[in-house]
Amino acid sequence: MKKIILFVILTVVLSQSLENIDSWAYQLQNLDPNEVTQNNTFELIVMDYSLTGNDEGAYSIEEIQLIKNSGKLAVCYISIGEAENYRSYWQNSWNNNPPEWLGAENPDWEGNFKVKFWYAEWQNIIFNWLDTIITQGFDGIYMDIIDAYYYWLEEVNQNQQEPYSAVYMIDFIENIRNYLNANGGGNMVVIPQNGEYIVWENNVTENDVQRYLNTCDAIGVEDLFFYGTQDMNNSYNPDNERLELLTEVYQPAGWSVFSVEYLTHQNKINQYLEVAEENGFIPYCSVRDLDELTDGFGTVTPFPINSGRLVFHRYSDWENWDGEIFIYDFETQILQNLTQLWNLDHTLNPHFSPDGNKIVFAGVPEYEHEYYLFDVYVWNFLTEELINLTSDNNLSDEDPKFSPDGQSVVFKQNGDLKVMNLQGEIISIVTNDGFETEESEPYFTVNGEQIIYFQGVNETADIYKINLDGTGKMPIQNIANLNEYYPITIDDNSYFFTRSESEAVVVDDIYIGNLYDNSSTPFFANLPNFEDSDPFPVSGYLTLFSSNRESENGDWDLFLGNSELQTTLSLSEFGLNTNLHELGACFTFIYPSAELGDVNSDGIIDISDVILTINYILDIGTEIQNADMNDDGLINVLDIVILIDLISGE
Repeated sequence: MKKIILFVILTVVLSQSLENIDSWAYQLQNLDPNEVTQNNTFELIVMDYSLTGNDEGAYSIEEIQLIKNSGKLAVCYISIGEAENYRSYWQNSWNNNPPEWLGAENPDWEGNFKVKFWYAEWQNIIFNWLDTIITQGFDGIYMDIIDAYYYWLEEVNQNQQEPYSAVYMIDFIENIRNYLNANGGGNMVVIPQNGEYIVWENNVTENDVQRYLNTCDAIGVEDLFFYGTQDMNNSYNPDNERLELLTEVYQPAGWSVFSVEYLTHQNKINQYLEVAEENGFIPYCSVRDLDELTDGFGTVTPFPINSGRLVFHRYSDWENWDGEIFIYDFETQILQNLTQLWNLDHTLNPHFSPDGNKIVFAGVPEYEHEYYLFDVYVWNFLTEELINLTSDNNLSDEDPKFSPDGQSVVFKQNGDLKVMNLQGEIISIVTNDGFETEESEPYFTVNGEQIIYFQGVNETADIYKINLDGTGKMPIQNIANLNEYYPITIDDNSYFFTRSESEAVVVDDIYIGNLYDNSSTPFFANLPNFEDSDPFPVSGYLTLFSSNRESENGDWDLFLGNSELQTTLSLSEFGLNTNLHELGACFTFIYPSAELGDVNSDGIIDISDVILTINYILDIGTEIQNADMNDDGLINVLDIVILIDLISGE
């Protein structure tokens, strides 16, 4: 240890009210006292003093008493190391004329500002806040931003540093305890969150450590076991140094350890509960925003997808030619950049084959950023083979989508729609008017007999359906002066599409259209004044889509809408959203596997599979798969006979 603490013979000041607490909950936003009262899975709740964060929405004495009457302790969250500009104490004059004790804004939390907490002016603000908390009837306080001492100790410019900031924080917390004792809060518990390294800092004496340990009753700790770069569901990565401090200094001093991890994946929750119990910690799991109530033993409503694969593209700007395709496996929780496997640039719009073995997409040769060089490619996950279906035609080939049987691809070529087989041979010219009437983003209907697409650009863009032979063209969404685009088939009767909200305010929203009566209804997850587009149906009620609702800079992120529960979940918890644009999502529950007889895993059973099997039997070929046609555990002449019969249709 950095400092050997020899005085574990300490006066244990554990409040009697915490001795039998084995479970807790932590919710700072949207808290309903009635919901807290009715939930019997925890014994202590950490909550804000106000529904709105200021005096106007402060919980009443009766509401706090309601929680206490249910047998729970109500502990109030209070930030003592940062000022928050939505609190009632905030003065608008500070925006342009900040007081001497007000520091810089926290770059990770807009509206939160570091404070020189040792200044009397700030401490008096906290004492006034404590008066409200005491009056409301809270059983204790849960103090955040203890580690502000480290900001002033190490993170600011040298001329701003305060070498005694750790000691000043201990003084402040002791002052808070004394204020509570003197003003009707003597029985309240005092719990700091994080900042446990304070007892190891230079200039902190053993007497200071003794004072700190005698002042508080417990400690709250975040991200102790699952620390990482993601907002939630990081890999198991215990901070052993923090664990050492907690188990060798704080627990022997009589402090309870209230641990919170931001997890929604049940396997990680189970692992967390096990290690928390091993260390004698009181566990809780929630989402990072702390805006929902989960039970006191860590059960969180799981993310509704726990298997399957998602592909999407990401770029900084379409004109920068830096599009890359990524694939995320919800089962293994691994994200892979597929574009790094290819010598291609600006790879866009990936689409899974029905069997999950391939994706089709568009891209240009590496470093050759010309529109006419876009080609359609197929990537085979089994063989790891990349095939250019439209090579060397000097035509712009884009927007590819697999047919429902996986045997053909519809795509856009120089403004027209065409269908080709998996050898790149054109089998249907659907439209033939070039860029004069540009057609884009084709998608097969469920039966594979028609194509839906959009025609035109910007406010002239409308959605049509057409037969594969080019007949039967008819509009299915064509409101004048509105941009309607990105059609995606849902089922036999309906499809998604995107529409500009209005002529005056051009904001994209997602709609569900009817293939037969031209009607449409808004997607439930649209948000006013935000862009929503690129939907993809996952199941009957789950839909992936992109939106800029979480971004300050207008970049698009991935979300999952649940129409059954009327909820929207960000995919940020999986580390998928960045400050770039994430668009063009496509999903499949199916994992790659080759069909029996498809020996070379190319998706086609033909004579090449027979040749590979013969070579294997003659011991002149490599290991093969899917060749044991009669499932007898042997690969021999009988398998070749069965394979030939299969190919010949006999």
